[in-house]
Amino acid sequence: MNAAFVVPKEMRRRYLERRSTDMEVLGKALADKNYLEFNRIGHQIRGNAPSYGFEDLSDVGREIEIAGKNCDGQKAKKAILSLKNWLSKVLGEPIPSN
Repeated sequence: MNAAFVVPKEMRRRYLERRSTDMEVLGKALADKNYLEFNRIGHQIRGNAPSYGFEDLSDVGREIEIAGKNCDGQKAKKAILSLKNWLSKVLGEPIPSN
């Protein structure tokens, strides 16, 4: 019998903390028009979110990655907002804007 791997709660918490940090990094990247950073972070989130049990975050990662690939400032802003809203929903508390 194969049991599904369950990610420990502490690892999931640290993962969410890193996504909060990513939001800050993305804000700076947007100001600097550093779309490579959007591509890198978005690709990373899209790939690893399901491993932590956050399948729907993968869609947000894809949105971030596409904004970066297209060097699209408007979509990048929207992607940051999507990440902020997702974190607020999962954490059950508002995420302050910088």
